Amino acid sequence: KKCNEKGHKPNTQACNRAKIVAFLNHCYRKRWIKNKIYFPRIENTQTQIKYVNEEIFRKIMSLETVESHFKRAFFFYLSTGCRRAEPFKGDLLGNHLMINCETAKSKTTRYVKLTPLMRATVIEMRARCAEQIAKYGYKQKSIEMRYAKEFKKACRAISVEDLHLHNLRNSYIVIRWAVTGDIKAVSEEVGHANIKQTMEYSQIPPMVIADKFPTYEKLITERLKQKESSNTFNKMLEGNSNAESGLGAQGLRAIEPARLT
Repeated sequence: KKCNEKGHKPNTQACNRAKIVAFLNHCYRKRWIKNKIYFPRIENTQTQIKYVNEEIFRKIMSLETVESHFKRAFFFYLSTGCRRAEPFKGDLLGNHLMINCETAKSKTTRYVKLTPLMRATVIEMRARCAEQIAKYGYKQKSIEMRYAKEFKKACRAISVEDLHLHNLRNSYIVIRWAVTGDIKAVSEEVGHANIKQTMEYSQIPPMVIADKFPTYEKLITERLKQKESSNTFNKMLEGNSNAESGLGAQGLRAIEPARLT
């Protein structure tokens, strides 16, 4: 009832429900309550993956109302797939940002490779954070949230209402999936706790992603061609294709290497 009064969407309510259920289950394991408590599921939760396509991102980056610092930060989030707080909490180790298991959402350590520009952006973001804490006494979390607010403001400036800063991370994931085709590697790369979470992104056809991100169209197309080529032999061996391929039982015996005598 409280969530409905605040106008929370089903996904937000589902997140709140998960926390409540986790707490109730903890109480049951500790024997603070005698029985498990049933908490109804939230209906109509949205499963559509939202991402910032190339056209929208270009429009945001061309806005004169957005400070250069925030534009560099947006580019960093899109290029690394980092969560909002990770550039502030991670450890800089050479050309890598180490996301420590103690602060990571998935409780696993991972390393994000940085280009010189990305590394400079992380240093700049941290310097700005330290300055505002020292000068105004702001809390770090409120400084981190400023990036989300600036992104939301930029989206509204180009008449886009349904995107958030986290959707830049989604963009990175769908691009990496479409280019590599390796959902397990992408899951480890972005620090998902469970590969099932990453599998949701793989439901978007690669060519749809290629249309939304023309810069990567060539890479995605070449990857799909290689995949199709590698599957050709398997298709030839399928039962329904034996007659057409000429590689039935007799055909396979015909190409069998000669036995040594």
